[in-house]
Amino acid sequence: MPDNKHAKAALPQPKSSAASLDPNPSPSGRGDRGQPRKNVVVHRKGPEWVLRIDDGSTFEAPDIDILRRWAAEGRISPASEISRNGADWQPAFEIPDLDMVWQVPLRDGERFGPLHIGAVFDLMADGLIAPDGPLDNIRTGQSVPFRQWLADFVQSGMDKQRPTAPADPDELKRLRQELRRKTDTLLQTQGEYDALEKRLNTVKTQADASLSTHKDSQTKLLHRIEQLDAQIKKDRDRQQTYRSERDRLQARVAALETERQSAAEQTQTVRDAASVAERKWASERTAFEESISQLDQQVTALTGERDTLRETLSGRDHDYAASEQRWLSERTAFEESISQLDQQGAALTGERDTLRETLSGRDHDYAASEQRWLSER
Repeated sequence: MPDNKHAKAALPQPKSSAASLDPNPSPSGRGDRGQPRKNVVVHRKGPEWVLRIDDGSTFEAPDIDILRRWAAEGRISPASEISRNGADWQPAFEIPDLDMVWQVPLRDGERFGPLHIGAVFDLMADGLIAPDGPLDNIRTGQSVPFRQWLADFVQSGMDKQRPTAPADPDELKRLRQELRRKTDTLLQTQGEYDALEKRLNTVKTQADASLSTHKDSQTKLLHRIEQLDAQIKKDRDRQQTYRSERDRLQARVAALETERQSAAEQTQTVRDAASVAERKWASERTAFEESISQLDQQVTALTGERDTLRETLSGRDHDYAASEQRWLSERTAFEESISQLDQQGAALTGERDTLRETLSGRDHDYAASEQRWLSER
């Protein structure tokens, strides 16, 4: 497939892809040739042709003559495609009737085509063709310099316009001079274009030379800018690190503050509970001490009563001889009383010991609670 990157710039394209084409285009100028007209219905007897251009737009043509005229007018580029049914496409230059057989040299050194000879004149009018390059015919294999081909084409055109009758020598001389003048004018115009292009290249070279004088300083400035950008990036990264560390520390401080408040609340709760327990224990201790004191008094009273009874029994033993029978009876009564008192004393002693053990256990629990409170505090 030939290169077509110049197609849109060099060749005029139809302006619409949605309408049928008028087989009789307007003669108003190049811009109106072959353009689609809206609301125009074309009645056909045979199959139609469909043209698809570079941007994907499609145009309908009633016959091959319309396509041939579009090719001659430069409206079909090397990348355009043709279809008879809108489904099967082939490159336009492969259709022999369109005579798209010419490849032209462009000023950028590349080649463009295949084109119709009419499109070649359009490119020449736009100043895109390199006049010293070869013009190739892909059908015949002919390759000639563009200047020579142009001169031969003009000469052949003049020859076709010669009358069949013998020409006046003066008229023939005048026509030849006119041909040379027009050819010289065309070549002179092309030479002026080449001179302007050379001047443009010279100015561009001077601009490049002037630009190269500042290349080193520009490179240094760019290097310095890169260094500053790198330093700014480092500073931003460091600043971001500091911000992250600050946020982390702030979060840690907030967590510690929350923990401190929670610990303070727990400490106050423990203090309140310890104060209640201390008051309760003080009340219970007082009650236990009063009970122990009462029991001690009862034990003392019973002990005194027992001793008194024993002393009485001992005195009565001295009188035993006088009244042994009475004494035995009394002794038995006394012994029973003493046994009962011993049992009551033992019971009171056990109760007292139990209360003392309970008091000792409470003292131990209070000391452990106080030690735990001091540790938690």
